[in-house]
Amino acid sequence: MIPRDGGNAFSGMATFAYVGPSLENEQHQRRAARAHLDPKRVGSIKKFRDSAAALGGPISRDKLWFFASFREGVTQQYAEGLYFNKLTQPQSFLYEPDLSRR
Repeated sequence: MIPRDGGNAFSGMATFAYVGPSLENEQHQRRAARAHLDPKRVGSIKKFRDSAAALGGPISRDKLWFFASFREGVTQQYAEGLYFNKLTQPQSFLYEPDLSRR
């Protein structure tokens, strides 16, 4: 099918979104402070990034077109409540949290 309009023009788009720990609200930090935890390490977002781009247009007028797109998504979050093991035996299946080492 060859459309009568719109197929012979180049068009494209690009988007970018980012969130990091510096963009979090104060509510998260107050909640972490009440629990005596480090607000930068407790259940907070470490990094969120989403970027995309697309481009399309004619190769040969009214006969052949192309379209290409790209998307990248990165999400990282600090885990809450993870501690090193106080029990240092390498063969041990027991776990006791070391509250001084996150």
